Amino acid sequence: MKIPKSTPPKRSTESQPVLPEAELLLDESEKSPAPRQSPPPSLLPVERVESPSSETPEKTLQSERPPPYESRPAPPSRKSTLPAQPAFLTASLDTQEELADQLAQMGRQLKLNALHLANSISKEKDVMEDAGVKLETNLDTMTKERTFSTPLMSPKIHTVFFDALFTIVKPRRPIAAQYSKVINSHVSTAVPESAVATAFAEALKEVQVLKPAYEGGKDSWWSEVIRRTALKAGADANDVNKHLPQMTYHLLNVFGSKEGYVLFQDVIEAFDALKEAGVHIGLVSNTDGRMRDVLADLGVLSYFDAPIVLSEEEKVEKPSPVLWEVACRRAGIEGLAPASKSTAGEPATILHVGDELDA
Repeated sequence: MKIPKSTPPKRSTESQPVLPEAELLLDESEKSPAPRQSPPPSLLPVERVESPSSETPEKTLQSERPPPYESRPAPPSRKSTLPAQPAFLTASLDTQEELADQLAQMGRQLKLNALHLANSISKEKDVMEDAGVKLETNLDTMTKERTFSTPLMSPKIHTVFFDALFTIVKPRRPIAAQYSKVINSHVSTAVPESAVATAFAEALKEVQVLKPAYEGGKDSWWSEVIRRTALKAGADANDVNKHLPQMTYHLLNVFGSKEGYVLFQDVIEAFDALKEAGVHIGLVSNTDGRMRDVLADLGVLSYFDAPIVLSEEEKVEKPSPVLWEVACRRAGIEGLAPASKSTAGEPATILHVGDELDA
């Protein structure tokens, strides 16, 4: 709605009433829900102001103005919401310098610790990498040099071959103790057990080189070992040569029965477990035929349903593959792993349990 222009009011000594247009504006603003607006300055009521310069009092028009800023009431005071200053800022200058030095020293120490930790991690990484390379190399070497199959390559273990001495049986008493007892019973001057122990090890190696695989038979072979042992231990040569047959006979009998050997404690348990699993048990050993008598005397010969292959009887010693080929062939296995097969044509895995890798 347009507001018509108002005509200038007539001069009079009384205030003019509110114009009709202003009333219309008030009516419209009361009907509207919007906030009420002030009327334009032209419609505000005015009053006459006497002019001091005129003889006749006159009133002039002036609009209402707000009071000056200085006269306005001051706003209510508000409490500060800023946090309190840290103690570091409120401390004295000397204290601040000390704290700064401490923080700087802590920073340097943390840096040194970080460097040490980084160096340690780097060294550990290098060690682990070297170990990984060595392990990988060893695995590759084992894979290339492996002669016999493992249980992972075959669904079933066909036969387990055992070594004899220090695997199934061990001397009931130390070998040197039993040798010195027999030797001292036939010589005039006794020899100490420690000397016999050293002499026996040397004599055994010498005869194994001179007469491999019990060349000439076990009796003469062991007789030479006993003679060299007694002489190296310090026994009188005349006594040794005179009583050598008796000493040889005695020691062959001792180490040909349970008088000289005893089973390891877990042998029977292991044999029972293999039998229950359907695995055949055999023997491949660098020894002479007396080992059969020892196993029988100890009550375990019946467990061996696979061949017993001895170096004295086959005239060949481990680690020669010939001895293993004889054992596999007699066990009904054709060829060595990984191409081993039983007589039924099925893949067959054979294992050997011993105390030395090369024998």
